[in-house]
Amino acid sequence: MKKIYNVVLQSAIPSQTTVGEIFYYDWGQMPEGEYKVSFSFISAIATLVNTTVANIFVDLGQDTNIVSATGQQYRSGYLGMLRYSGTGANNSLFAGLNDNPPSYLMNKPKNNRVFVQIIANTGTFETNYSVAPGAYTLCMSFELQ
Repeated sequence: MKKIYNVVLQSAIPSQTTVGEIFYYDWGQMPEGEYKVSFSFISAIATLVNTTVANIFVDLGQDTNIVSATGQQYRSGYLGMLRYSGTGANNSLFAGLNDNPPSYLMNKPKNNRVFVQIIANTGTFETNYSVAPGAYTLCMSFELQ
């Protein structure tokens, strides 16, 4: 039986502010080894004026990267895509455990400083998603292989 370690990051970002947030986590609680990483995510957003795909980046040391269509822009730490839903006051960004392919880590993460960023699907991969998500819950499941 494989062991699964769930790491839940609960954002404190209020709506309409920057989408990058730093979390601190002690990876020493997990044994060394290779990990399969899946995630789920939910966040309310104030208004849905941007129906572009949102991308979430979390640098865990994974080999999953994103490259623009022109091949000129490159960024590592790609975790997956977030979908948008809702109308009026009931808008959200979300992803279920099976909405994105898993990432694979050759070793557990080493950096206790975890930076989570939600950005728009643009060629530069540097544009914050607008309207900025509010507080969110990101659950990453690390399955020891």
